[in-house]
Amino acid sequence: MLKPKILLIDNEPDFVELTKVNLQNSGFEVFGAFSGKEGIDKFGQVQPDLVLLDILMPEMDGFEVLHRIRKIYPQAKNTPIIMLTAIRDSDSIFKSLDRKATDYIMKPFVLQDLLGLINKYI
Repeated sequence: MLKPKILLIDNEPDFVELTKVNLQNSGFEVFGAFSGKEGIDKFGQVQPDLVLLDILMPEMDGFEVLHRIRKIYPQAKNTPIIMLTAIRDSDSIFKSLDRKATDYIMKPFVLQDLLGLINKYI
């Protein structure tokens, strides 16, 4: 059986590696990207079943990455994209959903909460 593929886009290498290991141990195939541009490119290569996308990144924020992925890749229309954010304001949440994010989760999060959210969509 094929493992569901998750693309994790976040500019914090330690966060990406720790989350990647935890998700792999939970039965997923995980690909990391450390910038918006790398994440957009990797989406086309990997064609993930779900994307975890940080909002706060240098050069290109998660909102722009979300917009570009949805615009460039036709299959992204149906790919769940969950925004990861440490920003605790409703504007960021509304902006995420307005830009066609599937859902969001606040950092720091408990692994079980993240897994519950992922399993809700794949």
